[in-house]
Parts: sequence; C-alpha cells; structure tokens
Amino acid sequence: MLISNYKIYHQERLNSVVVYSTSSYSPMNSLGALERELGQLGARCEVVFDLLLSNGNAKDRFYRIDFMGKRFDRKSLEILENPSRELQKKALDFYSTNHELLDNSILSKPLKFLVKKKALRMR
Repeated sequence: MLISNYKIYHQERLNSVVVYSTSSYSPMNSLGALERELGQLGARCEVVFDLLLSNGNAKDRFYRIDFMGKRFDRKSLEILENPSRELQKKALDFYSTNHELLDNSILSKPLKFLVKKKALRMR
C-alpha cells in the first residue's frame, strides 16, 4: 500500500480544501495525484497547502492555488503570506493531534515540542 505524503480536508462551507503535509516530502511534489483525488469532488475551489513538515515554520509554509474542477491553475500558485488565524489554529490542531507525524519532518526538537503543546506561533 502506498503511503500518502499529505492529508486532504475539504471545507465545503468555505469552498476550499486544505492539504497538510504528513512527512518531510512536500505534497507540492504530488500535484498530479492531488488533481486526480480532488477531481473526484468535481468542484472548483481554492486549495491551501500547509507545508509545516517539509518547509518548517517559515514564510513559505503556506501556499494557495486554484483548482479548476479537474486541474490546478498553476499560474495561480502563490505563497500565502498572511494566513488567517482560523487556518493557523486548525493547522496547529491537526499537527498536535497527529503529533506522530512530526517524527518524519524537518522540524527541530524545540519546534516539535511547541507544536505538541499548541504553542507554535507564525513567523
């Protein structure tokens, strides 16, 4: 069985999808697989990537891209420089709840500790 390097959360009321990294291997390297998976939703939406485990808590942690129902609009890809507090909170909740994922990341021990304690702050 192939283990995925991402976890997808569809937020219907916001017409968006959040893709969380689940290892140090970036989900951005799996855009083709993501297109196939998201294509099953059959909807246009914004997709936000949280690359904490592959990029760390850096300014290039969050990206956004438009999904056009079957394919990504690669020209729309951009760094999300000011993610909402709600997005940051949900991300921290995801990683603290799934703290075993932190072991397969680029994060230092102090950063892993902050994530587990829900004390990590954005840069």
